[in-house]
Amino acid sequence: MSKRIAVSPWSPRQWPTLLGLGFVWLLAQLPRRSWPAVSRCFARGLQKLVPSRRGVVQRNLELAFPASDEQWRTDTNLKSYQALALSLLETAQLWFKEPAWLDDYVQIEGLQHLRDCAARGQAVMLVSCHYTSIEAAGAALCRAAPFYPVYAAAKNQSFDRFQIDKRRRFAPDVVLRSDMRKAMRVLRSGQVLWLLPDQAVDSSHGSEPTQFFGQPVLSSTGPGRLLKRSGASLVVFELSRQPGGILLTINEPSNAANEMSPVGLAQHLNDTFESMIRAEPSEYFWHHKRFKSGQPGVNPYR
Repeated sequence: MSKRIAVSPWSPRQWPTLLGLGFVWLLAQLPRRSWPAVSRCFARGLQKLVPSRRGVVQRNLELAFPASDEQWRTDTNLKSYQALALSLLETAQLWFKEPAWLDDYVQIEGLQHLRDCAARGQAVMLVSCHYTSIEAAGAALCRAAPFYPVYAAAKNQSFDRFQIDKRRRFAPDVVLRSDMRKAMRVLRSGQVLWLLPDQAVDSSHGSEPTQFFGQPVLSSTGPGRLLKRSGASLVVFELSRQPGGILLTINEPSNAANEMSPVGLAQHLNDTFESMIRAEPSEYFWHHKRFKSGQPGVNPYR
């Protein structure tokens, strides 16, 4: 693996990143009552700014909901951008404001499930999927029941360091997605490890063919391998946007997950996430090219 060359955060190459973070800082100054109107305006702008990504959202909705009509998919596409814009406002607050606003913005149900595991010294693999509200919800949950989030490194080193620093405001530490040893240490010490294993991965992350919304996809077997080796409990949580905030619901630990094969668990998680997403499709992060099957010559995004 090639080493990443350190780049000064003040290098001219980093100025676009600094300008972008300056814009996010300005967003953090907006009052919360303005968020619905601002997110609606931003949604249209974001759709026009990167039309190719708007096409990815539309194609994902076509693949996931083939029985729905074109108008429904167009409306859901716009709603997904509104949710994405709202998540940007939430993230701006997380990065540049004190976190006390989360206490009444994110309501948590089922927290006792994590506290019971902690009381028994039972490690937990906490999983969910990429809701647009995941950053705010995750920060609020970490304040109530600390965990170690697994993350994928950003290509921009300055931004990567920045987002790690911001996540460490809430979490004891972060775990790089490729650092399986550190993830195992967290679990073997009886702590909580947080993963979002719903996006496409390549063979370097132990991907295997599975199904998602009836489509062939590649999914990571990493969660299953970690669960087998650590003996941790699997706990899934789900999110929904409510008037004025977010509801986070923590499900009971799964008794059957540890008996599944790594591929079986990957498919089980896909099925679980699909059921969660169908409850409100516009709250999912459809902007990622999830439906990659790995089959030679097959590209659903052409």
